[in-house]
Amino acid sequence: MASPDFSIARLIQVQPDALNIQEQIFARGDFVHEIPDLSTLLTYRIGPDGYNRQCFCLVEDRDRGVEVLATIHTEFSTANTETSSPFFLRGNIRDVLTTPAKPLDGSANLITCYSISSFRKKAGAELIKRLYSHFNQSANPPVISTLSPIRTLGAFVQEAGYGHIKDPDVIRLCAAAHLLQKKNEVQNFHQGNGAYIGAIHVFANAAGGKDNVNGYDVMVGYRYPRSAESLSANQADFSNPNEKIIPVSGGLITLMEQAGMRFADHIAVPVDLSRRDKNSSARVGNLPPAKVPGTPFN
Repeated sequence: MASPDFSIARLIQVQPDALNIQEQIFARGDFVHEIPDLSTLLTYRIGPDGYNRQCFCLVEDRDRGVEVLATIHTEFSTANTETSSPFFLRGNIRDVLTTPAKPLDGSANLITCYSISSFRKKAGAELIKRLYSHFNQSANPPVISTLSPIRTLGAFVQEAGYGHIKDPDVIRLCAAAHLLQKKNEVQNFHQGNGAYIGAIHVFANAAGGKDNVNGYDVMVGYRYPRSAESLSANQADFSNPNEKIIPVSGGLITLMEQAGMRFADHIAVPVDLSRRDKNSSARVGNLPPAKVPGTPFN
Protein backbone atom coordinates (compact mmCIF):
# COMPACT_ATOMS: atom_id res chain seq x y z
CA MET A 1 0.00 0.00 0.00
CA ALA A 2 1.38 3.39 -0.98
CA SER A 3 2.33 5.81 1.79
CA PRO A 4 0.10 8.88 2.24
CA ASP A 5 1.26 11.90 0.24
CA PHE A 6 1.84 14.99 2.37
CA SER A 7 3.92 16.86 -0.21
CA ILE A 8 1.53 19.83 -0.32
CA ALA A 9 0.84 19.83 3.42
CA ARG A 10 2.31 22.52 5.64
CA LEU A 11 2.68 23.15 9.36
CA ILE A 12 0.94 26.19 10.82
CA GLN A 13 0.64 27.74 14.26
CA VAL A 14 -3.01 28.54 14.90
CA GLN A 15 -3.65 32.18 15.76
CA PRO A 16 -6.53 33.44 17.94
CA ASP A 17 -8.11 35.18 14.95
CA ALA A 18 -8.03 32.12 12.66
CA LEU A 19 -11.74 31.38 13.02
CA ASN A 20 -12.00 28.90 10.13
CA ILE A 21 -9.19 26.76 11.54
CA GLN A 22 -10.61 26.92 15.06
CA GLU A 23 -14.05 25.85 13.85
CA GLN A 24 -12.53 22.86 12.05
CA ILE A 25 -10.58 21.84 15.15
CA PHE A 26 -13.71 22.05 17.29
CA ALA A 27 -15.95 20.29 14.74
CA ARG A 28 -13.57 17.39 14.20
CA GLY A 29 -12.96 16.97 17.91
CA ASP A 30 -10.04 16.24 20.16
CA PHE A 31 -9.34 12.48 20.29
CA VAL A 32 -7.55 12.69 23.66
CA HIS A 33 -9.04 15.53 25.72
CA GLU A 34 -12.49 16.76 24.75
CA ILE A 35 -13.09 20.41 23.90
CA PRO A 36 -16.63 21.30 25.07
CA ASP A 37 -16.94 24.58 23.18
CA LEU A 38 -15.06 27.19 21.15
CA SER A 39 -14.63 29.38 24.20
CA THR A 40 -12.64 26.63 25.91
CA LEU A 41 -10.48 26.26 22.81
CA LEU A 42 -9.62 29.96 22.80
CA THR A 43 -9.23 30.34 26.57
CA TYR A 44 -7.15 27.26 27.36
CA ARG A 45 -5.69 25.95 24.09
CA ILE A 46 -4.80 28.79 21.71
CA GLY A 47 -2.73 31.77 22.75
CA PRO A 48 -1.05 34.46 20.66
CA ASP A 49 2.71 34.49 20.13
CA GLY A 50 4.51 34.67 23.45
CA TYR A 51 1.86 32.75 25.37
CA ASN A 52 2.30 29.37 27.07
CA ARG A 53 -0.46 27.56 25.12
CA GLN A 54 0.01 27.02 21.40
CA CYS A 55 -1.85 24.90 18.87
CA PHE A 56 -0.25 23.60 15.67
CA CYS A 57 -1.89 21.96 12.68
CA LEU A 58 -0.88 20.08 9.58
CA VAL A 59 -2.97 21.57 6.78
CA GLU A 60 -3.45 21.49 3.04
CA ASP A 61 -4.64 24.36 0.87
CA ARG A 62 -7.74 23.43 -1.13
CA ASP A 63 -10.01 25.34 -3.52
CA ARG A 64 -12.58 25.59 -0.76
CA GLY A 65 -9.99 26.80 1.78
CA VAL A 66 -7.52 25.36 4.26
CA GLU A 67 -8.19 21.77 5.38
CA VAL A 68 -6.91 20.59 8.75
CA LEU A 69 -5.32 17.13 8.59
CA ALA A 70 -4.04 16.83 12.17
CA THR A 71 -3.89 18.97 15.30
CA ILE A 72 -1.56 19.08 18.28
CA HIS A 73 -1.99 21.15 21.43
CA THR A 74 1.14 22.19 23.32
CA GLU A 75 2.25 23.97 26.45
CA PHE A 76 5.39 26.12 26.41
CA SER A 77 7.41 26.34 29.64
CA THR A 78 10.57 28.02 30.93
CA ALA A 79 11.36 24.97 33.10
CA ASN A 80 14.99 24.11 33.79
CA THR A 81 15.74 21.29 31.35
CA GLU A 82 19.39 20.86 32.32
CA THR A 83 18.63 18.84 35.45
CA SER A 84 19.39 15.11 35.45
CA SER A 85 15.99 14.34 36.98
CA PRO A 86 13.31 13.23 34.53
CA PHE A 87 10.66 14.97 36.59
CA PHE A 88 11.15 18.43 35.14
CA LEU A 89 8.80 17.10 32.45
CA ARG A 90 5.22 18.34 32.89
CA GLY A 91 3.29 16.08 35.25
CA ASN A 92 -0.38 16.98 35.74
CA ILE A 93 -2.68 17.14 32.73
CA ARG A 94 -5.56 18.63 34.70
CA ASP A 95 -3.45 21.70 35.50
CA VAL A 96 -2.83 22.17 31.79
CA LEU A 97 -6.46 21.72 30.77
CA THR A 98 -7.99 23.98 33.44
CA THR A 99 -5.52 26.89 33.59
CA PRO A 100 -6.09 29.69 31.05
CA ALA A 101 -3.31 30.60 28.64
CA LYS A 102 -0.98 33.34 29.86
CA PRO A 103 2.11 35.21 28.65
CA LEU A 104 5.34 33.22 28.89
CA ASP A 105 7.93 34.83 31.15
CA GLY A 106 11.08 34.12 29.14
CA SER A 107 12.12 31.74 26.37
CA ALA A 108 10.49 28.32 26.06
CA ASN A 109 12.87 25.55 27.13
CA LEU A 110 10.23 22.81 27.26
CA ILE A 111 7.37 22.11 24.85
CA THR A 112 4.83 19.61 26.14
CA CYS A 113 2.52 18.03 23.57
CA TYR A 114 -0.55 16.98 25.52
CA SER A 115 -3.18 16.22 22.89
CA ILE A 116 -2.87 15.11 19.27
CA SER A 117 -5.64 14.23 16.83
CA SER A 118 -5.22 12.89 13.31
CA PHE A 119 -8.00 13.26 10.73
CA ARG A 120 -6.18 11.47 7.91
CA LYS A 121 -4.16 8.28 8.04
CA LYS A 122 -0.56 8.94 9.16
CA ALA A 123 -1.19 12.69 9.42
CA GLY A 124 -0.45 12.64 13.15
CA ALA A 125 2.96 11.10 12.62
CA GLU A 126 3.69 13.62 9.87
CA LEU A 127 2.66 16.47 12.18
CA ILE A 128 5.03 15.25 14.92
CA LYS A 129 7.82 15.02 12.33
CA ARG A 130 7.20 18.56 11.05
CA LEU A 131 6.91 19.99 14.58
CA TYR A 132 10.15 18.35 15.65
CA SER A 133 11.95 19.66 12.58
CA HIS A 134 10.53 23.16 13.11
CA PHE A 135 11.79 23.51 16.68
CA ASN A 136 15.12 21.80 16.09
CA GLN A 137 16.15 24.42 13.57
CA SER A 138 17.22 26.76 16.38
CA ALA A 139 20.73 26.82 17.84
CA ASN A 140 19.37 25.80 21.26
CA PRO A 141 16.31 23.67 20.55
CA PRO A 142 13.80 23.17 23.36
CA VAL A 143 13.05 19.80 24.88
CA ILE A 144 9.98 18.29 23.22
CA SER A 145 7.99 15.87 25.34
CA THR A 146 4.43 14.63 25.73
CA LEU A 147 1.97 14.31 28.57
CA SER A 148 0.24 11.12 27.50
CA PRO A 149 -2.37 8.96 29.24
CA ILE A 150 -1.75 5.27 29.85
CA ARG A 151 -5.37 4.18 29.91
CA THR A 152 -4.63 0.47 29.49
CA LEU A 153 -2.92 0.20 32.89
CA GLY A 154 -6.06 -1.02 34.65
CA ALA A 155 -6.22 -4.06 32.38
CA PHE A 156 -2.58 -4.88 33.14
CA VAL A 157 -3.14 -4.67 36.89
CA GLN A 158 -6.06 -7.09 36.56
CA GLU A 159 -4.01 -9.36 34.31
CA ALA A 160 -1.28 -9.44 36.95
CA GLY A 161 -3.87 -10.52 39.53
CA TYR A 162 -3.74 -7.54 41.86
CA GLY A 163 -6.51 -5.53 43.44
CA HIS A 164 -6.70 -1.76 43.77
CA ILE A 165 -3.29 -0.22 44.48
CA LYS A 166 -2.83 2.92 46.58
CA ASP A 167 0.96 3.11 46.93
CA PRO A 168 2.27 5.53 44.23
CA ASP A 169 5.62 3.73 44.02
CA VAL A 170 3.87 0.44 43.30
CA ILE A 171 1.61 2.09 40.73
CA ARG A 172 4.69 3.45 38.92
CA LEU A 173 6.23 -0.04 39.02
CA CYS A 174 3.11 -1.53 37.41
CA ALA A 175 3.05 1.24 34.80
CA ALA A 176 6.70 0.59 33.95
CA ALA A 177 6.03 -3.13 33.59
CA HIS A 178 3.06 -2.47 31.31
CA LEU A 179 5.21 -0.26 29.09
CA LEU A 180 7.73 -3.09 28.84
CA GLN A 181 4.96 -5.14 27.22
CA LYS A 182 4.74 -2.70 24.28
CA LYS A 183 0.95 -3.07 24.20
CA ASN A 184 -0.10 0.54 24.69
CA GLU A 185 -1.12 2.29 21.46
CA VAL A 186 0.00 5.75 22.57
CA GLN A 187 3.39 4.36 23.55
CA ASN A 188 3.71 2.58 20.21
CA PHE A 189 2.87 5.79 18.36
CA HIS A 190 5.39 8.03 20.11
CA GLN A 191 8.17 5.48 20.50
CA GLY A 192 7.61 4.35 16.93
CA ASN A 193 8.34 7.96 15.96
CA GLY A 194 11.62 8.03 17.90
CA ALA A 195 10.67 9.17 21.41
CA TYR A 196 11.88 7.50 24.58
CA ILE A 197 10.14 7.10 27.93
CA GLY A 198 11.16 10.19 29.86
CA ALA A 199 8.95 10.13 32.97
CA ILE A 200 6.06 8.24 34.54
CA HIS A 201 3.72 10.44 36.61
CA VAL A 202 1.24 9.02 39.15
CA PHE A 203 -1.89 10.86 40.34
CA ALA A 204 -1.35 13.25 37.45
CA ASN A 205 -5.02 14.01 36.88
CA ALA A 206 -6.41 14.40 40.37
CA ALA A 207 -9.68 15.96 39.18
CA GLY A 208 -10.64 12.77 37.32
CA GLY A 209 -11.72 12.23 33.73
CA LYS A 210 -10.86 9.73 31.03
CA ASP A 211 -7.26 9.55 32.20
CA ASN A 212 -8.39 8.20 35.55
CA VAL A 213 -7.80 4.46 35.13
CA ASN A 214 -8.87 2.62 38.28
CA GLY A 215 -8.01 5.80 40.16
CA TYR A 216 -4.33 5.71 39.17
CA ASP A 217 -4.25 8.82 36.96
CA VAL A 218 -0.96 7.77 35.36
CA MET A 219 0.54 9.94 32.62
CA VAL A 220 3.72 9.24 30.66
CA GLY A 221 6.19 11.77 29.32
CA TYR A 222 7.53 10.49 26.00
CA ARG A 223 10.55 12.65 25.29
CA TYR A 224 11.85 13.33 21.78
CA PRO A 225 15.68 13.53 21.74
CA ARG A 226 17.28 16.75 20.59
CA SER A 227 19.46 15.17 17.91
CA ALA A 228 18.07 13.71 14.69
CA GLU A 229 20.60 10.87 14.98
CA SER A 230 19.23 9.80 18.37
CA LEU A 231 15.69 10.10 17.06
CA SER A 232 16.47 7.74 14.17
CA ALA A 233 18.32 5.33 16.46
CA ASN A 234 15.41 5.18 18.90
CA GLN A 235 12.95 4.63 16.08
CA ALA A 236 15.05 1.80 14.65
CA ASP A 237 15.53 0.20 18.07
CA PHE A 238 11.85 0.27 18.98
CA SER A 239 10.80 -1.07 15.56
CA ASN A 240 13.43 -3.83 15.50
CA PRO A 241 11.54 -7.08 14.74
CA ASN A 242 14.34 -9.29 16.08
CA GLU A 243 14.80 -7.73 19.51
CA LYS A 244 12.59 -6.18 22.15
CA ILE A 245 14.24 -2.79 22.63
CA ILE A 246 12.50 0.07 24.41
CA PRO A 247 14.42 3.36 24.68
CA VAL A 248 14.00 4.87 28.13
CA SER A 249 15.50 7.76 30.12
CA GLY A 250 18.59 6.94 32.14
CA GLY A 251 16.74 8.30 35.18
CA LEU A 252 14.20 5.47 34.89
CA ILE A 253 16.65 2.58 34.57
CA THR A 254 16.24 1.33 38.12
CA LEU A 255 12.45 1.49 37.95
CA MET A 256 12.29 -0.35 34.61
CA GLU A 257 14.81 -2.91 35.88
CA GLN A 258 12.72 -3.62 38.96
CA ALA A 259 9.53 -3.83 36.88
CA GLY A 260 11.15 -6.27 34.44
CA MET A 261 12.18 -8.57 37.26
CA ARG A 262 8.97 -8.38 39.29
CA PHE A 263 6.66 -8.87 36.29
CA ALA A 264 8.83 -11.11 34.12
CA ASP A 265 5.98 -13.59 33.66
CA HIS A 266 3.74 -10.89 32.18
CA ILE A 267 6.25 -9.52 29.68
CA ALA A 268 6.34 -11.46 26.42
CA VAL A 269 10.13 -11.32 26.07
CA PRO A 270 12.37 -11.15 29.16
CA VAL A 271 14.10 -7.80 29.39
CA ASP A 272 17.20 -6.19 30.81
CA LEU A 273 18.62 -2.68 30.60
CA SER A 274 21.83 -1.54 28.94
CA ARG A 275 23.06 1.98 28.20
CA ARG A 276 23.80 3.06 24.64
CA ASP A 277 26.15 5.73 26.00
CA LYS A 278 26.27 8.03 29.00
CA ASN A 279 24.65 10.95 27.20
CA SER A 280 21.68 9.21 25.59
CA SER A 281 18.63 7.31 26.63
CA ALA A 282 18.95 3.75 27.84
CA ARG A 283 17.57 0.84 25.88
CA VAL A 284 15.69 -2.23 26.99
CA GLY A 285 17.06 -5.34 25.31
CA ASN A 286 16.14 -9.02 25.58
CA LEU A 287 18.73 -10.41 27.97
CA PRO A 288 17.06 -12.73 30.53
CA PRO A 289 16.71 -11.08 33.95
CA ALA A 290 16.85 -12.81 37.29
CA LYS A 291 13.39 -13.40 38.69
CA VAL A 292 12.42 -11.90 42.03
CA PRO A 293 9.62 -13.56 44.01
CA GLY A 294 6.61 -11.27 43.93
CA THR A 295 4.03 -10.49 46.57
CA PRO A 296 0.47 -9.28 46.02
CA PHE A 297 -0.03 -5.52 46.02
CA ASN A 298 -3.00 -4.28 48.02
